[in-house]
Amino acid sequence: MLLLLLLWRRLSTESGSWALKIYWCSHFTTTVLAMLITLVFWAALYPSMAGGPVGLYNLWAHAFNSVCMLFDSFIVAFPTRLMHFVYPLAVGLIYGLFSLIYFWAGGVDFFGNRFIYFILDWERPGLAIGSVCGCIVLALIFCVLIFWIYRLRLWMYERCGKKDNSEMMETRVAIPTVTAQTV
Repeated sequence: MLLLLLLWRRLSTESGSWALKIYWCSHFTTTVLAMLITLVFWAALYPSMAGGPVGLYNLWAHAFNSVCMLFDSFIVAFPTRLMHFVYPLAVGLIYGLFSLIYFWAGGVDFFGNRFIYFILDWERPGLAIGSVCGCIVLALIFCVLIFWIYRLRLWMYERCGKKDNSEMMETRVAIPTVTAQTV
């Protein structure tokens, strides 16, 4: 058993391993979806809820998550590419499809509603389709935002990172060009 754990640890932490790639993908997807959930909840869902207090649960589940993921985006050294948008897009489309299947299957919540959130009420397909499309657009915008956070992190590292002066000079040395005089 111990040998299996050691082997798993070695395989999952090697650069380029499938486990590390899955982790990168899930981290990017979670960051984008956390920000999407925060925006959609506080802009569309919370104002329509009963006029009670904000509540610790709503703050914890729909605000603090995004704050933690944004801090995490500045801390972890994962590369981010714009083409990574396909991962949160796929998860969002699967969730939209799930809400449609949930509706068709007759699923109900604690209050007897046949929808998960009122913006995904498939008895009003225009609202549901519009919500799914709007969330796709927002997810793409958040993907670009996460990419720019990644670029900012790289810029900050270049400016503030502890580099030896000789190392910096080596990276900035111009490559000699071949001219007619050197030939």
